[in-house]
Amino acid sequence: MSGAIYDERWISASDPPLVSFHAKDDDVVPYYDDFARIGGLNIIRLKGSGIMYERAEDIGLSNYHLGPDAGGHNELYTSPAYEAERLEFTAGATAFVRELICDQPVSLGARALREPAIFPVPANEGVRVDLGSEFTGQSVLQLYDLAGRLLTTVPAQGAEVFIPRGDIPAGMYILRVETGTGAEQFAPARLLFR
Repeated sequence: MSGAIYDERWISASDPPLVSFHAKDDDVVPYYDDFARIGGLNIIRLKGSGIMYERAEDIGLSNYHLGPDAGGHNELYTSPAYEAERLEFTAGATAFVRELICDQPVSLGARALREPAIFPVPANEGVRVDLGSEFTGQSVLQLYDLAGRLLTTVPAQGAEVFIPRGDIPAGMYILRVETGTGAEQFAPARLLFR
């Protein structure tokens, strides 16, 4: 998110998949090849998400990228004016990660998938997952790292489930919920252990 790298050649085809979101008019971290700036002062020349996306495409690295024309460095993430861009990124990135995890093409289609409620985030000892009042039946919750590796599976009989942290290191993870019938009702959700 509004990220950059010193040398795009550091990105190789064997790297984990790349997801990026960056406004083209960012005046702090360059979208293409330019100086990172703080208070208008040039700090270091970097290659932004636009270059990183091009590199990933050139070498065949699996990636998802959205580069809106406007939004600056902060407003893209905070201003109500850019809510549509944030929603587009969330939907696209969710579908991309879901495709990686499920290993099959995914379309959000006409039925919008919703995320389960997860709290607390970030978490220390574990997280509670609220699947909602309309949830019925048995489900399985699967926790994946960002490289798509399954870390743990927790069966659930009700609408609220506790996932203990165990020996999972600090970081961001993806939670996938599958119903007892095998039909997913939920989009993959993000959670963070600190």
